[in-house]
Amino acid sequence: MLVAELSGTNLDIPEELLQALPSDPFQQLDVARKITSIALSTRVNALESEASALRAELAEKDELIAELQAQLEAPHAALSEAADKLVLAEQDKMMNIIGEVGEGECYTF
Repeated sequence: MLVAELSGTNLDIPEELLQALPSDPFQQLDVARKITSIALSTRVNALESEASALRAELAEKDELIAELQAQLEAPHAALSEAADKLVLAEQDKMMNIIGEVGEGECYTF
């Protein structure tokens, strides 16, 4: 299709661009392929850049999670130690009560 024939159709393409297109349809397709290749390459680069930024943000979040987990481990360990001491104290108290009852009078139920 010739450029003159294209200019009669409503393609919303500026006249200057139509004048720059080759008259051979196969050459026009080659230009379109090159433009498409450039557009795809630009889009891929933009997506790769966005993916890289998202990976960096994810790494920061992972680091924050690790820090928060480390902060939780210390109080958890202290709580576990205190619970163990409480159990030992309760057992010791029960042994003392049993020992006092054994030394004293016998109680019948």
